[in-house]
Amino acid sequence: MAKKVFDKVRAMDTYDRKYADDKTMFNVIGLTIRPGVMLWAVRLEHEFYPPRTEKNKLYQFSIVNWENMQFIVVTFPIVDRSKAESLARSCDLRFADSLPTVVESGGPKSFPMYPRATNVWTLENVGTNWTNNFESLHELQDREIERILGDDADLRSGKINLDV
Repeated sequence: MAKKVFDKVRAMDTYDRKYADDKTMFNVIGLTIRPGVMLWAVRLEHEFYPPRTEKNKLYQFSIVNWENMQFIVVTFPIVDRSKAESLARSCDLRFADSLPTVVESGGPKSFPMYPRATNVWTLENVGTNWTNNFESLHELQDREIERILGDDADLRSGKINLDV
């Protein structure tokens, strides 16, 4: 569902380790099909690192295609972690101290940020109710993202092209 709603979108098959190695920055990985993940990323940017401001330069958004799944990696100053974590809770998500992992015949395979740095965490849904309401949660998320983006005068005027 990654809707090309960010000022800077980089699609890649591996993540640039320089962000994981920078201890002043915090990295959050999210599977794009999880309800709340894209809403969290949009809200984080628009509420704390508004587009077309100097502060937005501190916010990095990447799309990583891994194991036939699409993930986002959002990077921002580590001093803002508590704000980002609070925002995640409002999206029914939590920060998990782990990397996404798949189990293959050769054993487990971790997301390509291994070895995992202490400033790399993963978004997980809170509770079990989300699996029963998957489609309706995505519809709610999409409407909220559209509302946030609809408030952006530059998007409405066509000054920003969302088609990457």
